[in-house]
Amino acid sequence: MSYESLGEHTVKNISEPVRVYRMRVGPEAAAPAVKEKKAGPKRWRWAALAVVVALILVVGGVAIWHFYLRRPSVKPASEERMAFHLPVQIQKVESAQQG
Repeated sequence: MSYESLGEHTVKNISEPVRVYRMRVGPEAAAPAVKEKKAGPKRWRWAALAVVVALILVVGGVAIWHFYLRRPSVKPASEERMAFHLPVQIQKVESAQQG
């Protein structure tokens, strides 16, 4: 008695392929079985993985540029353009700390 691999087959209600074997009984069981190649991931899965990785790298690069490397478009405030001027007491304290 021997077993012969028939490869992977798709079966209803099972998401992944199932390996199928044939049981050989009798005089033909002595014949060597042919080895099958292992079924690897399909080519489209590799392409999809490459696209996802490239998309993650691009989005990450844009995020890093936007939040860390880009100069902010905010201009520093000037006292001339302020709606309310600082009180005189605060200005005196600031000038004393600076000088």
